[in-house]
Amino acid sequence: MNILEQTISDMDHRVAAGTGTQVKLEFDGVEIPVHSTIVGLEHDKYIILKSPEPFQPIEHKIYPGSELILRYLTDGTVYAFQTRIIETIDSPVMLVFVEYPRIIQHHDLRDEKRLECHVPVRLIAGDRENMGCIVDLATTGCRCLVQGRRNPSPIRFSQDQPLVLKCLFPGSKNIVSLPGRVKNIKRGNREVDLGIMFAAKMPESSRRVVSWYLAAIKDFRFRGA
Repeated sequence: MNILEQTISDMDHRVAAGTGTQVKLEFDGVEIPVHSTIVGLEHDKYIILKSPEPFQPIEHKIYPGSELILRYLTDGTVYAFQTRIIETIDSPVMLVFVEYPRIIQHHDLRDEKRLECHVPVRLIAGDRENMGCIVDLATTGCRCLVQGRRNPSPIRFSQDQPLVLKCLFPGSKNIVSLPGRVKNIKRGNREVDLGIMFAAKMPESSRRVVSWYLAAIKDFRFRGA
């Protein structure tokens, strides 16, 4: 099986992911999208995955020795590697053990690098709202931390979930609305780390404010250098 794109370049063999990272699984001859979550790993030995979903269409592929490609997105970079199933267990829950990769490949999706910042934000998903903080920013997206202690009723964020960020950038007079989708999720004990891609049809007024704020950050850093 060799379906890794030529645009992906070789890198070292250390998995840049941890518990809670959502992954896509690709089996030879299976056309439907299959997803899972990393629930544990031991470097250079194995990675533990939750039961893949949907399970029934790929049940015949889940056996020791079965080959697959595992992909995941972290901080704007897609990582991919070929692996094979070591073993599965069914109790108390189904888990799939796969081999730790010898070679991992990656492809950076970003057209521009994000800049570090600290901007309080309200994240709105449907009728739910949480408080968070934008910790890095580009015109195409951002990284946002949502702390549990600040949100008694935390939103259960999911992959590709649509949401709207509302924030007041330093130096701006008006609250800006930034529509987007969740593209990466890392769940910790006290916070959720979200990678968010902004919608292509973001209001032009919002896009201008983001571009202005990024330019202000760059200018401040240049003057302070």
